[in-house]
Amino acid sequence: MSRFIFGFVVGLVIGAATVIFSAPRSGAETLQGIRGLLDESISVGKQASATHEKELWTQFRARLSAANSQPSTSHRK
Repeated sequence: MSRFIFGFVVGLVIGAATVIFSAPRSGAETLQGIRGLLDESISVGKQASATHEKELWTQFRARLSAANSQPSTSHRK
């Protein structure tokens, strides 16, 4: 399995390098495009993370209030 992953990573690097160097744009334009795509991806990831975190907190609070509203079945002496 590790040989597969190694081959996949090597192929990915070679493919990326081929695309970058054979692009019809200049190197600076290509790098600017890659940076823009990376920045956009990070922004979308942060937004998705914040939305998911908000949903998780809502679920947590709902479960917590449901647990607190149920009568306790344990008896303390």
